[in-house]
Amino acid sequence: MIWSVSPKPTSDERRKLGSILPVLLRRVEKGMQIVGTHEDVRKKFLAKLMRCHTKVINSAADVLRKAARANAAAAIKPESARTSSATAPSPLDTIPTLSEVIDTRQPDSSSKPPV
Repeated sequence: MIWSVSPKPTSDERRKLGSILPVLLRRVEKGMQIVGTHEDVRKKFLAKLMRCHTKVINSAADVLRKAARANAAAAIKPESARTSSATAPSPLDTIPTLSEVIDTRQPDSSSKPPV
């Protein structure tokens, strides 16, 4: 699970992620059902997890596009302008932390099904 939300710099890793996602998501959902996670909590978690996976896959492509644009821009800038120390934000900055993905609050106990 942790690997699935970490950056994927190679196309092979992104392909592997795409191929295992359906099975991974089914297993996570089944596990959440087994431990009695409320349906609303499960749905929210899985939706946020899918957004994380989408960001991981898209961020790799974005990084490659930005690098290509930066290289093209650097190639046409004068030498004195190429010494800038500004850095682009890391793709990791766009991936939420685990605490942002998981809502640890319990749903109202009156709506919780019996275990």
